[in-house]
Amino acid sequence: MTVIRHFFGSGAMHGDDKREIDALARSHANAIEALPIRWGFGSPENVVLGNVGWLYLRLDGGAGTCLYVKESGTATTTGWVSK
Repeated sequence: MTVIRHFFGSGAMHGDDKREIDALARSHANAIEALPIRWGFGSPENVVLGNVGWLYLRLDGGAGTCLYVKESGTATTTGWVSK
């Protein structure tokens, strides 16, 4: 809970505290990158790299093209199916 204390406490941050916060930020960034959900504009087919079971939220989609599911291929850009 050291990180919380420094964000809400009144003490100055020291070198060890800054390293702890930096490590925490990196671990959260890695966790977000590892989520099997992507989003963007346009179809993900032949564009977005993914694995079976991953989801893609199309921000400019219409009826039947807002959600895509990766149904085939591992670490490929093909196999996305709109739902």
